[in-house]
Amino acid sequence: MAHKDNTSTRIVEILKLFLLGQSIDLKALSQEFNVSLRTIQRDMEKLCKHLPIQKSNGIYTLEPYALGRLSYKDLKHFAKQSGLANLYPKLDADFIVDLLNPNITQSFIITPPNRQMPDYDTFEKLSIAILTAHKISFAYKDKTRLVEPYKIIHIKGIWYLLAAEKDKLKHFTLSKIHSLRQNSTQFKPKKEILALIDSQNTEFRNECSYKATIHISSSALEFFTRKGMPKNLKQLRTNSSGAIFEVSYAFKDEVINLAKMWLPAIRILEPKELQTHLENLLKTYLQKAKRQIL
Repeated sequence: MAHKDNTSTRIVEILKLFLLGQSIDLKALSQEFNVSLRTIQRDMEKLCKHLPIQKSNGIYTLEPYALGRLSYKDLKHFAKQSGLANLYPKLDADFIVDLLNPNITQSFIITPPNRQMPDYDTFEKLSIAILTAHKISFAYKDKTRLVEPYKIIHIKGIWYLLAAEKDKLKHFTLSKIHSLRQNSTQFKPKKEILALIDSQNTEFRNECSYKATIHISSSALEFFTRKGMPKNLKQLRTNSSGAIFEVSYAFKDEVINLAKMWLPAIRILEPKELQTHLENLLKTYLQKAKRQIL
């Protein structure tokens, strides 16, 4: 699935370059995506099957007659044929077409791959609010928030909203947003907030701001290492009961979700509040499950 998602992400990015009238050099593109030249060539072959793309001296461009003239039907056909739906929250061609629109993709920072699919209605409402620069309100962690939405980002399997609350840039997990409403009041996007988001874009994709320490028991350690450790994990040492790892993360949910996947063989050692949060989540789940059984 991860390979498929990465392919879809590259194709979307390449297609957006074409729709913006840019010329594409495959060698430069392979370096940008950190993949082999042959991989980019295969991506281009998929695009050339469905779109009017010309090649001259190793440079690929969209045929001049197609610039700005690709119809809804054209893009819908391409979306169906290329399998892009695997990457995005609503699995239909209509939404893919929206994502391919350069005026709409400014709302997104997308990183591969994903398994968590956000609620489409929430996703769509947020996208509209971002594009029209309308303030929004929603319930989040038992509090009502009034924010100015800027971007939707996807990182390490989780979707987030980047929004300014009282002029401070914050991130909100989409799955935890409830009772979303668009305010009638519009706002003017602030240059300093946009600059901050742009400066952190690389960080969202490649870097992590925080460190956590986890312990994985011996019973799961062999399978865990054999399956292939995530790049943000580094083994520190082993002991009689398992091994201790350092986890680099940008958002707390990354560590919590990792722990959920490996229960009961994993424990968060530091920061302790993450382990406490995980235990509270499990207690709440067990209490709800018990009530449902009774």
